[in-house]
Amino acid sequence: MEHKHVKIEYEEMLFGKKEILSTQINLINATNHIRNYKVLRKKELSEKTKLKSQLASLRSKVASLNSHLPENNQLPKKRTNFVKKENIKDFQHELDEIKEKLERLNNR
Repeated sequence: MEHKHVKIEYEEMLFGKKEILSTQINLINATNHIRNYKVLRKKELSEKTKLKSQLASLRSKVASLNSHLPENNQLPKKRTNFVKKENIKDFQHELDEIKEKLERLNNR
């Protein structure tokens, strides 16, 4: 096998060594991040499994409780997901009062 040599300047050699060392540091850091990710992922999966079993247990308990409760023949009331305008005005009035009190305290 024949060896060939290439002449490079001292600064180029230093730059190359620095780049190699920097790359090694980055690889070690990446490896550590991957290891940490694997550990956290395992923990996450075990926690999800645990939560899933607890939810299944809770569902069965709720179903058991519902079976023991008397049945309600009334239709459920329709829920409304909006706030009445009067309540908004009350909130605004209350908010204004609180701001006034706060300003009076700041002016003392």
